[in-house]
Amino acid sequence: MQRYLLTDSLVELDSDLGTVDPRELAALANDPPEIQRTIGGGHSFPYPYTVFHASYFIDRNREINGRPFAIDFAIRDAVSHELVGIIGLSDLDSYDLDAHVGYWIGRKFWGGMGYATRALSLVCDFAFRDLGMHRLHTRVLEDNLRSLRVLMKNGFQVEGGT
Repeated sequence: MQRYLLTDSLVELDSDLGTVDPRELAALANDPPEIQRTIGGGHSFPYPYTVFHASYFIDRNREINGRPFAIDFAIRDAVSHELVGIIGLSDLDSYDLDAHVGYWIGRKFWGGMGYATRALSLVCDFAFRDLGMHRLHTRVLEDNLRSLRVLMKNGFQVEGGT
């Protein structure tokens, strides 16, 4: 699969997940169970998140018959290169030019630092410019106001609700 590098002054995104240490990913994701709670149970984000889960995620196949159906990126701080989280595009639809975007940030990087906002901005630009997508969609839990703000800052619109 082709490697993609997306960068700005705050974050660098690398689609080569082979550069990620599974122990580092597991330590960041294994947050008693805050990350799982904020992304919702439908995403099969396990808790506890072990090195086995991290290795499986890093090694999983993202292609069918040589065509990508998902592109995941490690989010790193552009200066320290510390792993911050994961962002990705999935369900890439070359017919409808549509994809799902999802992300999570380790809790120690929450609180207005801008990592999620900047990573999402880079991925949206990449999806529209380089992949030719016309629409990106995602889901957000109604009580996850941080994520909703990140999405709104990047031009997403609420289409449904309870």
